[in-house]
Amino acid sequence: MSESLETRLRSLRLDAPVDLSQRALAQASLASRVRSRHVRRHSLRLPLALVAMFLIVAANLPAAYLFPRYALALADAPVIGGATTPVLRAAGLTNSELTPVDSTAVSSGHTLHLSAVYADRFRTVLIVEIDGQPLQSDRKPLPTDLNPPPPPKGFAVEKEFRLTDQFGSAYQDQRLSTFSPIEAQPLTGLAASTGARLTLHVSAIGYYDFSDKLGSPNPVISGDWTLRATVFQVPGRFLTLPAPGSIGNTNYSVNYLSVSASLLHVHVAVSGEAPKMLRALFPIDPNADAATQRIRGDQMGKILLAYYDIHLVAPDGTEAQQRSGSSGDDQIDAEFVLSGPGVYHLVIGNVATGVYDAPISV
Repeated sequence: MSESLETRLRSLRLDAPVDLSQRALAQASLASRVRSRHVRRHSLRLPLALVAMFLIVAANLPAAYLFPRYALALADAPVIGGATTPVLRAAGLTNSELTPVDSTAVSSGHTLHLSAVYADRFRTVLIVEIDGQPLQSDRKPLPTDLNPPPPPKGFAVEKEFRLTDQFGSAYQDQRLSTFSPIEAQPLTGLAASTGARLTLHVSAIGYYDFSDKLGSPNPVISGDWTLRATVFQVPGRFLTLPAPGSIGNTNYSVNYLSVSASLLHVHVAVSGEAPKMLRALFPIDPNADAATQRIRGDQMGKILLAYYDIHLVAPDGTEAQQRSGSSGDDQIDAEFVLSGPGVYHLVIGNVATGVYDAPISV
């Protein structure tokens, strides 16, 4: 639904007078008495039809606001515009996967513009530009980069924001970086199944300049910015699971593979020798001397490197960017940014101890 239609629905008062239908019927009856019986039959139908139409629309307005998918059935409004930002690829998104919106708020001399949104089973993403400047990449330059990105600087939304839906559910910040798009928890309940009308309230923005080697303090500006958007959760798709494998006496089973936008979500169950070795070393006694703690730490690091180190090799042979991950004990979780369709290889372990190589068709 377009922003203009949503704005009009939001501004309408829905509490119609209690005696509206009685007054309309009375007016229709009065008009019918000055006409012939034949004309009366036709003149009565029109006011009755208008009353019925108004009552149907009035009844639909609350449903259209609470359930955006229902509103789309009432009015199939086109989306307009687009969004570009240097950090989309790092977030595992492309323009085609974003829903364009246009919501602007001004406070404390700064303009915040919500230009696009996206939601899936893992996250809710909002692209916000401040004073017309898109977010800059915060990644380190790779050796193969011909034009490495400059150190990021500019304004970013601080953690003091509140994101809610039309049902009152609140979603917490789960950004991996200040210069990433706003990324919050996934939609829940009816908002996930019928669509979410999101309200983003920002109370602080901060200025960052990572090119400043002096480490100057970053000023924080307080304000009151409110932005709104409608978004539908993308279900994503599940991939065929590869065959289990092992490295020595350590066993691996990929039991979850899902693609949403350009992100691959992976969960691997680990059993056998490696989890047992880790449990034997953990927890490290905080009262132990420094040498003992260092030795235990080194031992754990070697086990993690040998049996839990995970990589994704793209179809062209390059290594896919790992966006996040956690490993240890009996599981490995990771998110990778996909470069396109094809056969990828999920590789766990290293050449010294052996590898588990699982082909994945995307």
